[in-house]
Amino acid sequence: MDAEQDKSVTATRDGGCIALLGVLARGTRHLNLSSVLMRGIRVQGVFVGSRVDFESNLRFVEVHAIEPIIDRVFEGLAAARHAFAYLLSGRHLGKVVIRVAA
Repeated sequence: MDAEQDKSVTATRDGGCIALLGVLARGTRHLNLSSVLMRGIRVQGVFVGSRVDFESNLRFVEVHAIEPIIDRVFEGLAAARHAFAYLLSGRHLGKVVIRVAA
C-alpha cells in the first residue's frame, strides 16, 4: 500500500468509507486489505471518465459561463457546524459554502 492510501485507511473511522479515484491509471498500487477488513471499512470505486471528456466539459462550462448557484456562505471553520446543520435541513437551493482564510 502506498503512503497516501495508508493515510486514507488510518484516517478512516471503523466502519467508514474510502472512495478510490483513478484506480485504472498506470502506476496505481493495490490496497492492503488487512486493515480494511479488520476495521470494517467500505471501499468504493469512483469512475470519473477520461481526461478528454473532462477537458471537453471544462470548455463547455467556460464557453457558456456556467457558475454554481451559491445559496449561503458561512464564514470560518467556527461556523462549520451551522453550515452542516443548514445543509442537512434541506432548505438550501444550491451550494452551501464554508469560507476559510487562505
